[in-house]
Amino acid sequence: MPGNVFISYYPFDTLDVVSKLDEQEKMRELGEKLGYAARNMTWSASQMRLSDPLGFFAVPEYYFLKKYKMEGRNLQVELYSEKERDALLGKLIMLSDQYNHTVILPGSITWRRPLARPVRATRMGKQVDLAFEGISSVPVCYAGNLLASYDKVMNDSTIDGHMDDTRFAPGTASPLFTVGNLKCGIEICGDFNEKNLAKATGAQSLDFEFMMSATNYHRFQDDMDGIPVRNGGYFLHVDQAPAKAKFYNGVWCVERGKGSYGRNLSDGYMAFDPWTAKPLKKDLLGMELSAGHAVAITTEINGTQTSGMKLPGQTAFAGLKLSQLSCQVTGPMDTRTGRFEVTLAVMLSQTGGSTSPKANRTIHFSSKGATVRPSTALTDGAGNASAVFTCNKDQTAKLTASFHGAKVVVAVSIVWLGAGDITKISALKGVPHPEVPTFFTPIA
Repeated sequence: MPGNVFISYYPFDTLDVVSKLDEQEKMRELGEKLGYAARNMTWSASQMRLSDPLGFFAVPEYYFLKKYKMEGRNLQVELYSEKERDALLGKLIMLSDQYNHTVILPGSITWRRPLARPVRATRMGKQVDLAFEGISSVPVCYAGNLLASYDKVMNDSTIDGHMDDTRFAPGTASPLFTVGNLKCGIEICGDFNEKNLAKATGAQSLDFEFMMSATNYHRFQDDMDGIPVRNGGYFLHVDQAPAKAKFYNGVWCVERGKGSYGRNLSDGYMAFDPWTAKPLKKDLLGMELSAGHAVAITTEINGTQTSGMKLPGQTAFAGLKLSQLSCQVTGPMDTRTGRFEVTLAVMLSQTGGSTSPKANRTIHFSSKGATVRPSTALTDGAGNASAVFTCNKDQTAKLTASFHGAKVVVAVSIVWLGAGDITKISALKGVPHPEVPTFFTPIA
């Protein structure tokens, strides 16, 4: 089995959108996004000159939930029958045969089967007869075969909280499966919080862990003992909650003692190697892995971005917007003093129809925790000006540029990226279908 592995996912809104589609539409949507993922993977493998790549494609929990809809004040839930589940499995297996280099994890199929005999229970304060048990299953399909099927253990009340004749049946099947020599495991939503996967296998024994949820989170700081991925392995989380999924979703490389708790070096701040002054970012494959000390530069606040009103007797400055052009480490750390240099460049631009000239204007630079030169600088013809700040490795510095009430504030500090255990990797760039995030996850 090659070590050239790709992972892709699509964060379908399974409860509010997908649950309103009929089965034909659901299968069409899944097939379309699976096709996009497969195209991304084969294209990327071709660009990298990788032969015989393997792909995984995952979507959130409850993709195949027959009905989940508010009717009046009541939430109506309907599950597939066992016969309908088998029909869905047949179609999924056919899809896996069509895209036979991709392992499909199609969220969960939530279905029910008759009980051997009715069971009396209390629901919403009344006695009811339960005739069915409901199961939430994640099938694993690959190359025209059903590799595995895992049933959710944790009861989130979606089934027995809204169906008078059905009780939830916790799963007993193993969450583990293998593809060639790759060891993999599945988590469904709250099963992650119960650390069920970790209980089913040895510590640091998996190459890949796939977490699919409807509305759940993960916290690496608190939950590393429940993540049985080996160093050099990967953790994927795909959640359907539209407002929160961007924080939960992603692929992380597990490297205990080296990672950065999912900190994405392209999201929100720049990081630099303090000894070379070179950016710690991505390589040509789009990965963002780093370890050790780094200089983190964050635009904390823009303050008031637009300058104030014209004052009597002065050159007009109303309507000029001050913004950060760049901020980067331009001088490496002095190993003797612990000092390093950062250059902050800002730009004036006209906004709101302003006719105020942007050239030859005075920008004031100041700092808390660093020294600056020069403290004032005139803008050039494009409205740009810059200053060099000397920072200290033991102190967070606040770098400020201001112009008549407009202000840019940047924070600079030395951070350690090696205490976290796990690092987020970025999606591949330039793929044919960027709307389907795709990741390169090489396995050694």
